[in-house]
Amino acid sequence: MSHAKFFSVFYNSTFKELHITDGDAGSKTGRYLLQMPDHPLPAELDVSSYDAVIDIPLTSVAFTQTSSLPFFELLGVRSTMHKITLPASSLSSPCLHEMAEDGSFHVGDWSEHTIDETDFNVDVTFGSKYSDQTNLMDDDSAFLPFDEWNEPSILGQEEYLKLASIFYNEEEAANEIFGQIEARLDCVGHNTEEYLKFHDEITEKVRASPSHTCSDTCVVLS
Repeated sequence: MSHAKFFSVFYNSTFKELHITDGDAGSKTGRYLLQMPDHPLPAELDVSSYDAVIDIPLTSVAFTQTSSLPFFELLGVRSTMHKITLPASSLSSPCLHEMAEDGSFHVGDWSEHTIDETDFNVDVTFGSKYSDQTNLMDDDSAFLPFDEWNEPSILGQEEYLKLASIFYNEEEAANEIFGQIEARLDCVGHNTEEYLKFHDEITEKVRASPSHTCSDTCVVLS
């Protein structure tokens, strides 16, 4: 990744390997093996060295924070989003509100960091590294940190769209969307620079113009 500092992806002919670095410590790294269907792993590969082995593409995911949700919605994989540990009042997405109302997206509440006592067969729970995982999951999902807010740059945060995409084999779509986001940010930056340049030019002209007294410029009404 060209902007994100706290995750990296490595591709093998039969699997993907994801490394997630602790943004606070800067050294602790989680290693995750993403296995694609009908692609047997190399016999010499030590799967026990990974924090989790995850079958992709994912079919059911959960979340512990709302900031992760837009990345998955942008990828068009909303049908795989099945629950969040937070209440419906925390959701800003109208589509997820509708899904919560019809029961296809299960919500929790602020006091109980779990959802009912039902096993939703979730593949992966994406959440903050600060989540209490012992109370979090009522299923057998793997837990994976998804802390885009830890990135120091806006584009680094936006590259978490690419992180989400590797679990669905949607890297091409993610790269296209990211390119559009990057282009818009570049446009905003360009326009800001042009405005500041124009502002400085006007300021210099005002400073260079002759000063006026009130009697020169004002009409006194009696």
